[in-house]
Parts: sequence; structure tokens; C-alpha cells
Amino acid sequence: VGCVLAEMLLGHRLLPPEGLWEQVAALVELVGTPDPAALASLQSPFASTILSALPFCPVTPASALTDDPEAAACLAATLVFNPAERCTMASLLTQPLLSRYRDPQDEGAAPGPVEPLSGVED
Repeated sequence: VGCVLAEMLLGHRLLPPEGLWEQVAALVELVGTPDPAALASLQSPFASTILSALPFCPVTPASALTDDPEAAACLAATLVFNPAERCTMASLLTQPLLSRYRDPQDEGAAPGPVEPLSGVED
């Protein structure tokens, strides 16, 4: 959600369209080098090895992406490598930038994880 939101707010692609490795490197340049907890959350030794091999990158401050403080707050909350540290959709909707579009009376939440659609191919 963070990358899609960023592209909508910024009006351009956030990650390069070429190749997986270029996208991974660009993502790490944006969200910073993942810490050990974030790598463990991947549950993939291969992904952890690849990410660990990349040079250290600090987090790019959201304010470097946009001058709009409300947009920067949304991006800072969503452009986080570790899903356990990312904001929830419910909390994102309370951000000033998005709260004006919110209608709590017309919103619902899934009771649990949403299962993939059956019969849909990747």
C-alpha cells in the first residue's frame, strides 16, 4: 500500500520498472537496510541473504519525497520494511491527509485474514 500511495501522491513511479534486483535495491534505498527482526519476518533464507548482501542504506525521510507534511506523515507510516512496524489501514485512515475521505459509518474490517480468490492465477 505504501508504494502505491506514494506513487499516487508523488505522481511518478517510486521504483524502477526494470528487473527485480533493481527494484529491491531501490526499495532498500527508500526504506533503509532491514534490521535482523525485519529479515526474520521474511521467513526466507534466500531473501535474507540477498538483502544482507546489499550495502547499508539509511531510511530516506518521507520529507525528502514531498514538501506536504500530511503526505509525508502517510508515507512515513507506510513505507516501512517490517510489516510488524507498518501502520494498519485503520490507523492510516486516521491520518489528516486521508481522514477527510473517511466515513467510519460505511467502513468495515475483515474478521480475519482474507483468503486469496480461488481460480485466480498469478
